[in-house]
Formats: sequence, C-alpha cells, structure tokens
Amino acid sequence: MPDLLPKQPPAAKPKSAPTEWIMPVAAVGLIFVMLVPLPGLLLDVLLAVSITAAVLVLLSAIQILRPSQFSVFPSLLLLLTLFRLSLNLASSRRILLHGNEGISRRAGSLRPSARLS
Repeated sequence: MPDLLPKQPPAAKPKSAPTEWIMPVAAVGLIFVMLVPLPGLLLDVLLAVSITAAVLVLLSAIQILRPSQFSVFPSLLLLLTLFRLSLNLASSRRILLHGNEGISRRAGSLRPSARLS
C-alpha cells in the first residue's frame, strides 16, 4: 500500500542562541589576555570594566531580598575573579616588559605605581 502522507523533511538542527557563545568566548578572551601583551589603553579599559563589574555585583548583592534572586552569584564571582587575575597578570607583564621606558610610556592606570618605585 503506497504511503499517501507527504514525507516530512528531516528535523532541522536547532540554531544555537547567541547567549550560548558567551562563556566560550569569555574563556578564550581570558586566555588571550594572559598570553598576549596588551596595549596600555586596552589594559586601562579592561581594568575600568573590572571595577565597574565589581561595583555592579556589589550593588546587586545589596539590593536583593532573598538569596534565590541572585543564585548566579557564586559562578559570577568565580568568573570575575578569573578576569581580575588575568588582568593582574597582564599588568604585571606590561610593567616588567616596559618598566625601563619611564613614566611617560606607561599606561595611565599604571602611572601611580611608577611613582612609588
């Protein structure tokens, strides 16, 4: 008996949402920051982003009423800590590589530490 129903095309593979790519891109970005020497301006911007993220997490933690409202806090704290650790490594590398060039060549955020030495 012939099949009278039209054949269904094979199920299409579901497209991944853009939010699924945030964590892998962030992990590759952290490794990039650790391995590649960053220009001073980019390092300053990333340090400003780090401080801004810390303030936002602090304000969010103060504002919540129940712990279940901020259940992502432990993983967010871990990722922000890894981000700050990679920035610490990048800024130390920048100081060690370009420390002998004088204060005028250093990044803006690293100038105060140059005056101490």
